[in-house]
Amino acid sequence: MSDTTPAQMQRLLATEFERRGWDYDLSVGRDILEEAERRGEVDGAALSKRVSAEFLGRNRASREDVADAIESAIGGRRLKRDAEGATIVIKDNRYQVNLSGGSQIKNSKLNIGDGTQINVDVKASKENILTAVEALLVSGLTETWNADAARDLASVIDEREDIDVEDVREITTEVVKAEQPKQGRVRTMLNEIAVSGLGGALSTGISSGLGELIGHLPM
Repeated sequence: MSDTTPAQMQRLLATEFERRGWDYDLSVGRDILEEAERRGEVDGAALSKRVSAEFLGRNRASREDVADAIESAIGGRRLKRDAEGATIVIKDNRYQVNLSGGSQIKNSKLNIGDGTQINVDVKASKENILTAVEALLVSGLTETWNADAARDLASVIDEREDIDVEDVREITTEVVKAEQPKQGRVRTMLNEIAVSGLGGALSTGISSGLGELIGHLPM
């Protein structure tokens, strides 16, 4: 049986649902995973009962279809909720990023966990910088927003020509869909960004991504 983080399972479910032409509801994955954790196993037939009749009707899917999709996406897996964290080094300044148990950094080839270090400067690879953006976002939406790290990271991004607002907005959208933060946490983070005076592509991309999805998030 494969240990898989909640964020990874969310992505696997979203990919499978979208492959079948269904609209991936931001709350449906959370309900499925909560039941999987309660049961301690992935049982497609049982987990499909957490999907609403409204969802089935909207997507013209049967409960058996959903059970099959769940098994295809995450069958044989179990939830892993280990505490994770990383250190981001930006222009020689070190920032500890604390992630909620089970959060996963999608863009990195690194195995993000305690002791992981992400090095960021103007000459760093685009992948490393986007990994730092994602780590900062996950931390901000699940634990705490690090305004000092954000300012340093924003200055690096603004010196680059290969990272723009759309890159940041896309990562923000992915993180929100995976983590499904509460609306209140998103509003708090948007306020924290505003009062910190953060600008440039980082601020604009994050604010745009959060603004697009906040209305679809749980209260």
